[in-house]
Amino acid sequence: MAVRGVQAQPNLYDATSSDPSEDGEGGQGSSQSSADEGDSLLPREERHKKAMAIRKLRHAVVVVATILVGMAWLMYFEGWDWCESLYVITQVITTIGYGDMPPHRDCSRMFLAFYALLILVLVAFFLNNFIQGLMDSHADAIRSRLRDMQKDAMTNFNPDIALDDSAVKSLFGRYNKLIVSTIFFAACIVFGTLYYPWEEGCTCSYGELLVENCTAETACEDGYTLNHAQAFYMSVITLTTVGFGDYSPKTFLGRMIGIVWMFIGVLAAAGWMEAIQEVFFKNAEERKFQEAEMMNQGVFDQIDSDGDGYLSKSEWIHYCVLKQRLVDNEVLEAIGQLYDRIDNDRSKSLTLAEISQYQSTHALDIRSKSQKRLEKAKKLCVVM
Repeated sequence: MAVRGVQAQPNLYDATSSDPSEDGEGGQGSSQSSADEGDSLLPREERHKKAMAIRKLRHAVVVVATILVGMAWLMYFEGWDWCESLYVITQVITTIGYGDMPPHRDCSRMFLAFYALLILVLVAFFLNNFIQGLMDSHADAIRSRLRDMQKDAMTNFNPDIALDDSAVKSLFGRYNKLIVSTIFFAACIVFGTLYYPWEEGCTCSYGELLVENCTAETACEDGYTLNHAQAFYMSVITLTTVGFGDYSPKTFLGRMIGIVWMFIGVLAAAGWMEAIQEVFFKNAEERKFQEAEMMNQGVFDQIDSDGDGYLSKSEWIHYCVLKQRLVDNEVLEAIGQLYDRIDNDRSKSLTLAEISQYQSTHALDIRSKSQKRLEKAKKLCVVM
């Protein structure tokens, strides 16, 4: 199948052109023209960068303003300090929801209900993109280093193999992404497992969760305790956003560190799970494609729609698309029938005039049917 359009115009800037203006002063004019064109593109790129910077600044303002509004509400109506308020807002944004500091007033409950909807749609998107961008910049550097190591290993194993970065990326790209995301996620878990027992092994907490009659000397008996096993459990439950709430940051410093830790860790967990799914999905797709390459004479004859003993590119694509279940056979048949309806002269190729004629006729049919429905509705209204 081919689509014939407007006849291609000659390239006025073709290097093989015999235009005499390319020689002598004409060549200088062309060079000057190219230089001017390059200069004209530079301001456009700068304007684009400036527009992107302004857009990011607006997003940052929206995020900060929304977080400050939530903090101000909780500080005023719940009586929490700024750290406790920001700690609870962070749980809302990351959807962790420990439940260790729920609101006590109905007005705050109603506020947080609508605030959570706003956060999920607006702030979480902007903030996640910002943090994900920071993580991706470091991840790209690690993946680049991994590709260099893999290329050196392949070359040492077989000196006759010449691999460039694109070939290495094609071979190991999905696994490198999984390795890097695993490193980030594991680092977040290890940090929580080591830091929180050191910071909050024995604490009386403060503010809303302060244990009465608890002192620094009796914190291990009367207050909250946390060992490394419990910290590992808290880290996994937190970063996977399960958030049971039986263990959570209790001290002022622990919550301040936890606010950053939760943002980064939740995104690291999401990236790790996405990388795992990508590896399994791509491997499954490759197996399906390899199965698509194995066929017998009966299958070959079924694909060879014109019966010429050869598979055209379109016939092969048709087979692979069906084999991998990307499109149902009924959909492809409907597309083929549509092609036949447009091809009025049965030339097995389409012109722009034929496509335009079909679109105009189809639009008229739609308007005609709409008019008939409208007239029928008017008659029903008159009868009623």
